[in-house]
Amino acid sequence: MSLQSETLIIRNEKIQLLRGGSGTPILYLHGIVADVHSLPNNGGFTTFHDALTAAGTVYAPALPGYADSEGFDDLETIEDAAFFCRDVLDTLGLDKVHLIGASLGGWVAAEFATRYAHRLQKLVLINPLGISVPQARIGNFFYAVTPKAEGGQQEVRDLLFHDQHSELAKDAIPDQMSPEVALLF
Repeated sequence: MSLQSETLIIRNEKIQLLRGGSGTPILYLHGIVADVHSLPNNGGFTTFHDALTAAGTVYAPALPGYADSEGFDDLETIEDAAFFCRDVLDTLGLDKVHLIGASLGGWVAAEFATRYAHRLQKLVLINPLGISVPQARIGNFFYAVTPKAEGGQQEVRDLLFHDQHSELAKDAIPDQMSPEVALLF
């Protein structure tokens, strides 16, 4: 299925949207890395995303700060991202959707569902971030890992790994990353 890239205007900011398929509306919220809007040059849709287009019309907005979407400075909390999703649906004229969120997008989708359950037909969360655990820090992922942010690798490791100094953490997110790899974070 051929996907079309278009630009939405939401709160006077340009938002990149990929759209493909036909039928039941599916809003897909991407993750931090290795996903449709977190790869350099958008990475194209993966096999998973292509399969979604067989099930309905997929709307995949780039969250503010990803791909060509603006408005990163307007996001201060996860609630702001949920309001952003509401605005996407309103702009597209969609009343009810199947909402699928992966990683960061899963967190946003869960937050959206707590406020706007009446706008959902189904909710699918794929490895969502943001689970609250007593005595565990929930970091500002929007600041640290958004490609256009300046959080740096140390903060990303701190947010994603229990031991940010472990060999695994440093191998996954090295201090000196090539520009191509750095774009993933």
